[in-house]
Amino acid sequence: VTGASGYLGSYITYQLLEQGFKVKGFARGEKVSLLKKAFSKYPGFEVIEITDIFTGDFGHFMKGLDAVIHCAAPMIAGKADPDAALKVINGAIDGSLHVLQQASDAGVHKVVVTGSAASFPMNGPFSPNGMFHSHNREKNPYWSDITLDMAKQSDNPGVIYLAQKKFSELAVVDFADKHPEMDVTIICPSYIFGPVAPGFAELTPTVNFRAFSSAFFLYSLVNGSNAIYPFAGSYCDIRDVTRVHILALDAPPSSVVGCKRFAIRHPEQSDFREAIHILMKERPQVKDRLPELSSAPEWPENNGHIVDYESIEKVLLLKKDSFKSWRETVLDGLDSVLAVENSWKAKGLEVVAPVGMPH
Repeated sequence: VTGASGYLGSYITYQLLEQGFKVKGFARGEKVSLLKKAFSKYPGFEVIEITDIFTGDFGHFMKGLDAVIHCAAPMIAGKADPDAALKVINGAIDGSLHVLQQASDAGVHKVVVTGSAASFPMNGPFSPNGMFHSHNREKNPYWSDITLDMAKQSDNPGVIYLAQKKFSELAVVDFADKHPEMDVTIICPSYIFGPVAPGFAELTPTVNFRAFSSAFFLYSLVNGSNAIYPFAGSYCDIRDVTRVHILALDAPPSSVVGCKRFAIRHPEQSDFREAIHILMKERPQVKDRLPELSSAPEWPENNGHIVDYESIEKVLLLKKDSFKSWRETVLDGLDSVLAVENSWKAKGLEVVAPVGMPH
């Protein structure tokens, strides 16, 4: 698992270990020792230290593996100039291609890559059976219409993120086209909410709100008037996103040259007004920290990506009615990030949540 110390990567690692898999988690720098501590109770876990996911030689660590789950991606923070935008986009492309090439050279034939629903057109069409080709990709209706020029001309991290996801996924599909011996699945979740993995406090020994990733939206609900909200109601619980990644390990190979690519979102929308109401009723201890109900957005109906649930169930065996409820996502998610907050306070650290998303 690349990006094993991240919000999603650590949850995937945790679930794999709980299910009895032997896991190698790839990390660099201080995250190596933190990962060892976070998952120390699992004898089947090993941390692999890499210095550079873009150019490093780590293929020998992949020999004998049944699969690689590639979650790592460069982070985007703050405004960016055109050069910085291209660096982030090219970094995502080069990193994904390098991981795939290293896996291929090591003889790994199953790869699951974390993408993003942002690479799909909003309310757009889907191809049969969730299968996608890279042929004529610039005219392909199954990708967002973001262009590299749009990303270069924008200083908006959101626009750069859209381009990063689209073009890194296109690169993965191109690679799969050229390596039919490798079975590749791209999982493209919408906003991910829900709990952090057990042991996550060990991965964040000092105050680090950025580590919460999109779970910070839930944490910000106890930041009073400084609460922030996502731009759309499309969401998925991290436990369901994790489940899809693991189910993809057993998915049958694609019947076409290329790879499988699925947008994943909860059949219903997030509702942050309902989230505030749920917390007021069921977590009275944080009542004084909650924002006004009126501050939360009300999404229009069907606000989000159209999802091919029939293909998801057919290929990945994930049933549409098996997703975690919004109530579970909110309560379990907030409880877990507050537990991390309490671990910081227990160390005497000053905990001051940022205004807006942490950079």
